[in-house]
Amino acid sequence: MWSPDGKWIAYLSDQSGEYEIWVIGSDGKTAARKVTSGGSTFRFQPLWSPDSKKLAFSDKTYTLWWCDVATGALTKVDHSPRGEVTTTSGPRTRAGSPTASPTAPT
Repeated sequence: MWSPDGKWIAYLSDQSGEYEIWVIGSDGKTAARKVTSGGSTFRFQPLWSPDSKKLAFSDKTYTLWWCDVATGALTKVDHSPRGEVTTTSGPRTRAGSPTASPTAPT
């Protein structure tokens, strides 16, 4: 996923042994850097903030997170006991579970 400023590409990888979020410079010179750590659960595709400084993502524990790209600091934004919290506008549910998303009522 390209950052809005075009300087970074964010992606998910298990190259560290855990499924984590990484960024790499779009210039082809800036090395890849792991942004998250301690991934004890599956994370979904991240989305960039408009200023390219943060990434939003959700995980299999139905939690929505902000990640500061420079520091890797995670901020828990929300948690849904009823279904996946998505970072996309489309619904994504488990069998029979209601959707919890930034655009859906909880």
